[in-house]
Amino acid sequence: MICAAMICLLLLMSNGPYFNVEKHGLVQLRVCRQQEQQDEWMDVAVASYQRYKPCEPFTPDEANIYTINTHYDPETDACYKSLADENDRPCDGPEVTQEIFAQIDKLAYATLDMWLIEAKGEFFLFVQRNAGISSTSLFYYYNTQKQKLILLCGLEAQIPGEIRVVSAERLRRLE
Repeated sequence: MICAAMICLLLLMSNGPYFNVEKHGLVQLRVCRQQEQQDEWMDVAVASYQRYKPCEPFTPDEANIYTINTHYDPETDACYKSLADENDRPCDGPEVTQEIFAQIDKLAYATLDMWLIEAKGEFFLFVQRNAGISSTSLFYYYNTQKQKLILLCGLEAQIPGEIRVVSAERLRRLE
């Protein structure tokens, strides 16, 4: 009896398919895994406590996805960040861009490919750690009220695609 209860508890805490997307989900995200020179797109639903699971295809929200470019200036020994739109043209992006850049500077990762995603007034950061070496990416929510990046989950994917905000209210309650 105790073993069965422990197994159920472990399954609930794992990334298993044990949450209802509409009741417990935060966002749905379409991501690309690049394998053997072939792109494989998959849809995932993300819930709190870094849980995620594959999900059915979804109707995405209208969103802006910006590439974050980092430039190193050897004269000042400093890194500067800028945004590019989906056509790779430099752009200003949303008002919170500089606040998010300040939060990015606190992340301790090497070689990053990064994207800022804006959907339904909410902001997300998709970070590919050790670009070119690892396929692991981290997906963050930026809480504008707390001015804080909150890790939503780690994914085996390299490129963000479309997004659907399931519950902005649940996102804003995250710590």
